Amino acid sequence: MNDDDSDFDDISEFSQEEEPSGRDSDTDDSGHPNNKKKKKSKSEEIGTKESKSVFRAKMMVYLVLIISCVTASTLTYFFTSDQEEDDFEDDFKTFADEISRVAKADLESKFAVAEGLSIATTSFAEEKGVAFPLVTMPDWERRTQKALEMTGADLIVMSPLVDFGMESEWLSYSQVESGWIHEGLEVQGLTHINPGAVPAFL
Repeated sequence: MNDDDSDFDDISEFSQEEEPSGRDSDTDDSGHPNNKKKKKSKSEEIGTKESKSVFRAKMMVYLVLIISCVTASTLTYFFTSDQEEDDFEDDFKTFADEISRVAKADLESKFAVAEGLSIATTSFAEEKGVAFPLVTMPDWERRTQKALEMTGADLIVMSPLVDFGMESEWLSYSQVESGWIHEGLEVQGLTHINPGAVPAFL
């Protein structure tokens, strides 16, 4: 009987010793729920959610800024490219038209000078009653000086066409009418040059 009572006392003491350590961590010393820890856990959870929301918002802002920059740059590039291309085409057309106008005017002036010389030579031949190629224009060098200045040419040459069968007549005429050669050299200040005689054969 005494042994049973001592065993019961030992179990009661052991239970009393283990009871404090076996309490739930969510309760305080009086056994009520530990509200401070729960509040702290909820605050941390809310803070974590808010941090994630702020991070997502920042990422969205960065993404919008990047898209806006890329869009603006692309639109600016295409707009300026189209504008530059239009300006280039307009300038090219203006320059091309101006060059064409100047070239046409220059060509017309050159043909006008050549036509003037041709008309003067033809009128002289008709006046003298001679036929080509047996025509020699007097003062040819002086007549062509102005034409050279107006056309910018380096040389103006009259080369008549001689038909077959007129070779002998042409050679004789060239030898008789060779004075224009010395006249031309004198006008140019080249009297020291001796052109020699016109050949008597082809």
